[in-house]
Amino acid sequence: MAESFRRRTGVIFVVAVVSQVLLVSAQVQTRSGVRVLEAVSFGAFARVQGVTSSAIRGVRDVWENYAELRGAREENQALKQQLADLEIQLQGQRALAARTSKLQELLALQQSTELPTVAAEVIGGNPNAMAGIREITIGRGTADGVQAGMAVIAPRGIVGRVIG
Repeated sequence: MAESFRRRTGVIFVVAVVSQVLLVSAQVQTRSGVRVLEAVSFGAFARVQGVTSSAIRGVRDVWENYAELRGAREENQALKQQLADLEIQLQGQRALAARTSKLQELLALQQSTELPTVAAEVIGGNPNAMAGIREITIGRGTADGVQAGMAVIAPRGIVGRVIG
C-alpha cells in the first residue's frame, strides 16, 4: 500500500508540475508578442505537418514516376522502329546523292568533249583475272549508235573500248 501511495504522489506531482508549466506558458509571451504555449504547440504541429507532407509528396512522386515508366517501354519500341525507318531513308538518300554526283561528273565530261558521245550505264560485269581483261556489259547497243572499236571513257579518262 505504501508503494501505491508513492506512485499516486509521484503522478500527482508530475501532473501539478506540467499544469503549472502550461499555465505559466499560457501567460508568458515571446519577444514577438506570441504566447509561449501557442509558439510551442504551433511549432510541434508544424513539424508533424512537415513530416506528413514530405511523406505524402514522396509517395506521390514515386507513383507518378511509376505511372510515367509504364508507357516508356512502348514509347521506346516506337522510337526504335522510327529510328530504323529513318536509317533506311538515310541510306536511300545517300545512294541517291552518290548516283547524282556520278551523273553530274558524266554530264560535265560529256559537255567538255567536242566529239559526239553516248551515255551508257554498266548493267553487268565479268572480271577475268587470268587474262588481265575486265569485261563489262553496258545498257546501249548498235541501235543507239554504239559500234565495235569505239572508245569507252569515264570522268577519270579512257577505260577501254567496245569489243562487240
